[in-house]
Amino acid sequence: MTDVTEKVFAGELVSYPGAWSFQLGKSVIILVSDKELKSLANPDTVLNLSLGFQKEEGSLRSVCEKAKAAGHHTLILAFDHFFSQYRPGQEGPRKFTPDMDAYVKRIAAVSKFAQGYGLGLELSLLSPLEIGPGYVNQTGESGLWLHYRKGVRDPKTGAYSVQLWQQKRWANNKGIIELADSGVRVFAFQETPIAGTHYKTVTPDSIIEITDTAKMERYTRTPQDASLARIRVYGKGRADIGDRNRVLVVQQYKTPEMDYFSDHALPFLTTLVDKYANAGVKLNALYSDEMHIQQDWNYFGHHDNGTFALRYVSAGLSKRFAAKYGEEYADLAKYMIYFCTGQEDTATDLSAKSDGSHVFGATPEAIRQTALFRARYYHLLQNGVTDLFTEAKRHAEKRMGHKLESRAHATWAESPTVDKWDTGESGGFSLLRLF
Repeated sequence: MTDVTEKVFAGELVSYPGAWSFQLGKSVIILVSDKELKSLANPDTVLNLSLGFQKEEGSLRSVCEKAKAAGHHTLILAFDHFFSQYRPGQEGPRKFTPDMDAYVKRIAAVSKFAQGYGLGLELSLLSPLEIGPGYVNQTGESGLWLHYRKGVRDPKTGAYSVQLWQQKRWANNKGIIELADSGVRVFAFQETPIAGTHYKTVTPDSIIEITDTAKMERYTRTPQDASLARIRVYGKGRADIGDRNRVLVVQQYKTPEMDYFSDHALPFLTTLVDKYANAGVKLNALYSDEMHIQQDWNYFGHHDNGTFALRYVSAGLSKRFAAKYGEEYADLAKYMIYFCTGQEDTATDLSAKSDGSHVFGATPEAIRQTALFRARYYHLLQNGVTDLFTEAKRHAEKRMGHKLESRAHATWAESPTVDKWDTGESGGFSLLRLF
């Protein structure tokens, strides 16, 4: 636990400790482009600050003056691609990232100006989406997502052919990101249904990699399909591996985000915080809206056969998982079969529409071990990312000399993603339920 004290704001009669501080108002400047950040260098430049369809304009000076008049202590300054829809003409990739000296210098100038009005900043500094590109540039490491699709295989010839939607581009609050194709892997296996259940047994030791047989073709795309491409992964051979009549195709994507489990992750974050502290930036809070790892706003538009079939499995996560639970997990790619569900579209009976899944074996203990494996993955991912940024936040609090508020609404974009419910209402809208 950090030993820094809480910064309590008080009026003439009332103070606002803890959660009571949530009642205090804040002023806000949301950026949607590098151009807007550059414009803040002149505090009198008028910007489009619209957060809705009603146009709002203001300058850094006017925002700070209104904040002081309202008794505010904090100025929120953050980038959020969501609001670009209300500010036409500012589309384009971001070139400034929070780790860059030029970016820090500009934020420091804004902070110095705001301090003249008694304002500290609330920055989107320790946000996984915000700092990924800088981490990749500095460390050479990146996030890795595995996209899995099940298919059939002819054990006599080894022939297989599997189609899936290759992800090309995601968009979220911090802008548009391009996914890098990191290659395809293919695994052959044989499954045995467990009577009276929706389970199929696939023993981990029986799964054999046959990537050396794989070829890939991409179907023609239209300009509207920039975010997806239909591909076919196919091959034949390796008939010597027995009656393995199923394949799992694993498409790998490198993403511009942190390897949250790398030894370089925490030093990167603490060094980033130090840059801002050393530049004289005064923080009152950390903007913490949509605190999730890389994902796509198009929640229900990047599925395969109706299932979300991607998992974050960086090199660091695999290493950490293997250290905790066994060296057999050092390569988690083949274990994606145990996340695979709802991909029985090649079945000849009604199971084609079922949520059939795969387990380590046919005994109750093996089924429990499969569930435990999945739970351990989710716990490690969630707790590992959360603990990393909590530790970085504590470091920031030490540098600022007081606790830093960090709040916003809980994110919807997780892995696995939200549920969709058909409520029967006109318009077909769905309810979003968090896992």
